[in-house]
Amino acid sequence: MVHYQASIGFIYMMLASMLLIIFDFRLNTIALCFASMVFFLAYLIIYPKVYPNANQQIITNAVFLLSIGLMMIARLDTKKVNKAWMQLFLIIVAAVISFIVPYILSNGKKYLYKGTWLYGIFGVLALLAPLLFGKLENGAKLAIKIGGFSLQFSEIVKITLVFFVAGMFQKKLFTSTNYCDNRSCCFTCTNFSHE
Repeated sequence: MVHYQASIGFIYMMLASMLLIIFDFRLNTIALCFASMVFFLAYLIIYPKVYPNANQQIITNAVFLLSIGLMMIARLDTKKVNKAWMQLFLIIVAAVISFIVPYILSNGKKYLYKGTWLYGIFGVLALLAPLLFGKLENGAKLAIKIGGFSLQFSEIVKITLVFFVAGMFQKKLFTSTNYCDNRSCCFTCTNFSHE
């Protein structure tokens, strides 16, 4: 099933690349299509070898969706294709991080749980940062511009919230009798420790 999905995804990338090259025949576009296909194929081959227990269908679908997004950006930005190159660069950075994060999470659990309150405090400060330092754009302060990049701290807070809640569950702060008793269950608390 996974090989079938990967084959369909690769065929899609080839067809999308060919159409993109037909409508915008420039060396920059050809290089982008070739580089993206090589990267996505390499990722689909290398990741399962590094992490054999990873769900191959999720990885294949993620790569397929990334390729769709990249081709759409390249098609819409026909003048320069710089946005598509920037997106490919960000995808490669995220791919490198996706190789490192599972290793850190599996080997550094005791260190990750020590900073539980730091994750919560960082999350609150990160949400306040655009309010203090952000520029008003389209009626909202959502991001902070650093150099040529626009950084939305709310995206980072999503990750720190997961670490914060996981650390709280690990420390059993959400499952203590201070928050709920044995006969009731609330939205934020599950009573697994008493069963």
